[in-house]
Amino acid sequence: MKLTKSAQNTVLRLQIELTKSVTYIYGKATLTWFEEIFEEY
Repeated sequence: MKLTKSAQNTVLRLQIELTKSVTYIYGKATLTWFEEIFEEY
């Protein structure tokens, strides 16, 4: 399956945006998890 140059750029941009938002959400979840653990001790 061959993609045009603009299609490749769009896919790449989508992947970058997805990665950024996943990293952001994951980071927030990890922080919340750590806060809960520290509050217990």
